[in-house]
Amino acid sequence: MFVARQFLSFQSKMDNRKILNELRGFQGRLVLMKEENRKYYEKKDKEIIELSDDLGTLIKSIEDGGSGTGTPNNQLLTTAKRKATESIQNLIPLGHSNVKRDRLVQRTDLSEDENGYTIVHTDGACSDNGKKGDRAGVGIWWGDGSPHNIGEPVKGNRHTNNTAEIQAATFAVAQARGLGIRKLNIHTDSQFLINCMTKWIHGWKRNNWMTASKKPVINREDLEALETEINKGNITVKYTYVAGHAGIKGNEEADRLARSGAETR
Repeated sequence: MFVARQFLSFQSKMDNRKILNELRGFQGRLVLMKEENRKYYEKKDKEIIELSDDLGTLIKSIEDGGSGTGTPNNQLLTTAKRKATESIQNLIPLGHSNVKRDRLVQRTDLSEDENGYTIVHTDGACSDNGKKGDRAGVGIWWGDGSPHNIGEPVKGNRHTNNTAEIQAATFAVAQARGLGIRKLNIHTDSQFLINCMTKWIHGWKRNNWMTASKKPVINREDLEALETEINKGNITVKYTYVAGHAGIKGNEEADRLARSGAETR
């Protein structure tokens, strides 16, 4: 009976840990959604102003009888209608029926590798790593001018470089799933992250998250959160190692965002 109670208590703790990890994942995704929505609507406001100005010019030309353009009114009307229809379709806000089409328009700033995997650069940064008052941040860089580039402080109380590397990957996967990306190639300068997710995690799980030296895995919660985000389905993730601070643009940009995120703690 005592053994049964112990098992149920252990099972309850594991269930609670799983729920907490999922909630942390949701929290991270909400932070990303807030930042993405802000950048999204800033971009759309600019596009709306530009479209309004363009249509205003066409309308004035039509009202003036096409004077000075050499273009008949019926042709100007057709051009105006086509331009307005195409542009407005691309300006429908998130949450409306045309959101899938709109997301495809936004994805022109992303790049893919030779196997069709969308490339994202992630990095973690931590000032005074391992010391009192340390501050860590995550950086995710999709491409020049991408509204999905982000730098945020690490979530939780463990501010280390390894924690930041793992959380950056988790945030990138959450973003990718929200964008409808099915194949993701995470470029990182963290061999630790790559080894954790491609080699060590399988043995740790078999050993109830204990290392070969019988010590608890320090980054268990963050690794579980990353695995949970991936296992939600509809996405395949692979990792590519890139040398850090070697002039690789994506890595340098992700590092800049991570350092910026650490400073906002």
